[in-house]
Amino acid sequence: MNILFVYPTRLDSSGRPVKYRKGYLPPLALATLDGLIPDHHDVRIIDDIVDEIDFSIPYDLVAITAMTMQVERAYQIADAFRERGVKVIMGGTHPTILPEEARQHADSVVVGEADNIWEQILHDCENDAMRDFYRDAEFPDLQRLVLPKWDNLNLRAYPKRLGAKLPMMPIFTTRGCPLGCKFCSVTRFFGKTIRVKPISHVIQEIESTGATEYLFVDDNITCDPSYSRELFRALAGRDLNWMSQISTTVMRNPDLIDLAAEAGCSGLLIGTESLSQSSLKAVKKGFNKVEQYEEMIARMHRNGMNPCLSFIFGFDEDTPEQFRKTIEFCRKNNVGYVILWILVRLVQPLSFLLERLEQVFTSAMVDWLIKTIRVALIFIGAATVLEIWGIKVGPILAGLGLFGVAVALGAQDLFKNLISGLLIIAERRFSPGHWVCVDGIVEGTVESIGFRSTLIRRFDKAPVHVPNSKLSDNAVTNFSAMTHRRIYWTVGVEYRTTVEQLRKIRDGIEQYILDSEDFAKPPEVATFVRIDRFNDSSIDIMVYCFTRTTVWGEWLAIKEKLAYRIKEIVQGAGSSFAFPSQSIYVETVPSEQAEIFVPPRATKSS
Repeated sequence: MNILFVYPTRLDSSGRPVKYRKGYLPPLALATLDGLIPDHHDVRIIDDIVDEIDFSIPYDLVAITAMTMQVERAYQIADAFRERGVKVIMGGTHPTILPEEARQHADSVVVGEADNIWEQILHDCENDAMRDFYRDAEFPDLQRLVLPKWDNLNLRAYPKRLGAKLPMMPIFTTRGCPLGCKFCSVTRFFGKTIRVKPISHVIQEIESTGATEYLFVDDNITCDPSYSRELFRALAGRDLNWMSQISTTVMRNPDLIDLAAEAGCSGLLIGTESLSQSSLKAVKKGFNKVEQYEEMIARMHRNGMNPCLSFIFGFDEDTPEQFRKTIEFCRKNNVGYVILWILVRLVQPLSFLLERLEQVFTSAMVDWLIKTIRVALIFIGAATVLEIWGIKVGPILAGLGLFGVAVALGAQDLFKNLISGLLIIAERRFSPGHWVCVDGIVEGTVESIGFRSTLIRRFDKAPVHVPNSKLSDNAVTNFSAMTHRRIYWTVGVEYRTTVEQLRKIRDGIEQYILDSEDFAKPPEVATFVRIDRFNDSSIDIMVYCFTRTTVWGEWLAIKEKLAYRIKEIVQGAGSSFAFPSQSIYVETVPSEQAEIFVPPRATKSS
């Protein structure tokens, strides 16, 4: 079978898929299922965040995973393939929680983990016997060795360190969580029991993958202290750099932080969630002890690890004071990354406050404003972190004066493109989603207007990054801004056509245009059907009208219908279309007398 796995992106506020130049992390779940597929099948994995999906390929099965933030795009993709008669199966967190909803967009839905039932799904698909829902009777015990297959995924789409062979690769060692926090889906999806992968399988997977950087995607890599100690000792000495997630329950066994650092751990995401013990208790996370946070962070710092704290705002017990307390806590404990993350992430949710500006400015300009605010906050956040570390930012900025002049001289093109981008948005030449054409440069659909360049996707789906100065200095035709599309024809009929026949043809064409709902009518637009001129070999009739639609495909269909009707009208009037011809005038005609033959003269031989 020809099988496609899809990891969908999300949709923006206008319903368009959000695309990035680089992905974050290769999709482990899809590569794991690929590892369960026999080699005689053709498989491809698409990360929709960075890659394009070719809907014209005749796949036998399309498998899509989705979290809630991705599900609208997942349904978009599923519906598009099903319209083409392709079988679609969906799984992941959202379809597991709402399987009946997902079934409206897919032929089958996997509820829960698919490790144990994937072979059965493939068998059913091959035999055209797929069920509506697939549920494993029990959770996979993880004792079976399954090596993710990365060959069918474009790994170049992910960032990697200079000199590294591969990007940071995902791997897991455990599934399940007994803690059951109210806001978390992990326990519901993976169950309350902790299941562990044999450590020998973990090492074999690392050796098979061949990377030096890993993200252990375990929801709590220290959930089983005995297993974690053994795992960290097995990882030590392998020259690995890795990160993962832990719970504050690690403070029951704080030596695990030391062992993780010795094994190559450089950072850990910690679900601290709140500094309010009452808020934690209300969401069944009272096992977090706020008084232990500082000790935990200090221990990580002593081991050279970067603590990344996760906070949630908006619990019922929270007060406005919670924001100030959280920032002060992070600053006191040198966790500047969290301050930066909170501020930057607040920009997008609060961007609805700028929606009224779209009545004055374009949506693209508001989008630029949001980007500018985020860049400014990143700069402020970075400066804050440096100040926390005792590095004075002021003298550094002052020392950049001469360097800034040199950079400015060498960055004239950058500023020219930046100013051009502002002019494009201010003049409202085009917006994302518009079909534009710049003669000799590009024609396609605008996807985004950046600070330096504009991304235009051609109709063959190739992305073109056009410097803004090219779009500002050249004439741009915005086809999406058209209110109508024009048809301008010259119809030539033979000279033997009588006056009555000409009137019948002209009136018939005009009546068809005025009666058809496909065409705009005067005085909204100009419409002409007139005997225009006497050409060299024809009497020409001008047809000048406008269609209501601006969609190219619909316009072509209307033109075709008009052509058929003109053909019928001309033939019905008893006339014909003229052919281009030329007249040749001969001034003299050769006489019909026979040509006299004159033999050649003989020459004397010497």
